[in-house]
Amino acid sequence: MDSEFKIENTHVPDKVYAYMIQIHHMLYELVDCHHGDSVSIEVLDDNGVVRENGTVDAIQIKSATSERNPVSDKAVDLWKTLYNWLMSVKACEVEVENTKFRLFITVNKSGEIVSSFSKAMSTEEAEEAWEFARSKFYDENNEEKNINDAYGTYVRAFFNDDNRESAIKIIKNFHIEVCKQKYSATIREKLRGYIGQDDLFEVLYKGLLGWANDVVSECVENHRPIVVAWERFQKEYRQLFRECNQKYALPSLFCTPSTEEIEGELKKGQYYIAQLELIDAEFYDKLEAANDFLCAATDRMQWGKTGMVSSKQFKDYDIKLKRNWNNKRRIVKSENVQRTDEEKGYRLYSCCADGKVEMDNYEVPDSFYMGCMHALSDKRDIGWHPNFKKILGGKKL
Repeated sequence: MDSEFKIENTHVPDKVYAYMIQIHHMLYELVDCHHGDSVSIEVLDDNGVVRENGTVDAIQIKSATSERNPVSDKAVDLWKTLYNWLMSVKACEVEVENTKFRLFITVNKSGEIVSSFSKAMSTEEAEEAWEFARSKFYDENNEEKNINDAYGTYVRAFFNDDNRESAIKIIKNFHIEVCKQKYSATIREKLRGYIGQDDLFEVLYKGLLGWANDVVSECVENHRPIVVAWERFQKEYRQLFRECNQKYALPSLFCTPSTEEIEGELKKGQYYIAQLELIDAEFYDKLEAANDFLCAATDRMQWGKTGMVSSKQFKDYDIKLKRNWNNKRRIVKSENVQRTDEEKGYRLYSCCADGKVEMDNYEVPDSFYMGCMHALSDKRDIGWHPNFKKILGGKKL
């Protein structure tokens, strides 16, 4: 029997929305960062920015999917935020002179107190804003004016004479940013200004959001602080851009190995060399294989290190190589029924070596393609002899 599930009004959607925004806002801040900067989630604040010059942004994000105003003069959220900043300053967790206290709200709301705080540029103006805000809660005789228990602790601390100096410094460095539209439109607009590339925007935008989610999950699952350096963001963006952009050639970053290096490789007893021996490959084939294997290993490491190719692209390329090998294996098997296993294997090897598989939009060097094939054969993911797994499966070289 169908049943209707009803639930009373709850703040749960607001909370889920707020958590999502923190992740997206990490990207919002990263696009304005520079070398040496980093952006965090739940380290300094909801979000935080630490710059190479030593300055810090402590960012509180206030969201509301309902009609409530998170920055009204007597909003609990507002006073809890100011209180937390005050406690951080008092505990010397942040240097107040070098810190911007930023309030980012995702609804087009305001209040007299936050407006006065945001206009205070000097110490004198901050003092006036503090007195103005205090007058909302205390009369001329310093008596409280109906301070609600929900925010009472926060308000009393902020207007305590012992905390006056710190509170005024916070007000002086206070900034508010208000979304005039939905946050999803705001972050899209921000990233569109950074990305440009109208034809590639959607895939790059979604790629960056997915990457941000993955980064947060990785940090949480490994019990690490969620901190992302600008350099890491740039590396990921370049990788995504290259994946989406037009085809271009990847340069080989490895010089031709010396004769000594190749001979040394042959003496190691690698599985990919053993695979060639199973099909009676010529000595020249082994020399060429060692050359390609060494070149590809170095190119793979350097391209990944410099951000030219992502780890996902390498994995996808290996999958593509295995599929290509398997297709050729089936063809060779059906066309060479009367040949010996060694002849079938050498035919398969020759067919694979005669072609080349590109990596997504990249044109790879010839040595990289076959070097990766040999790397797969070294792991025995692929092979040339029809019975390579049976022969080499448990064999130690």
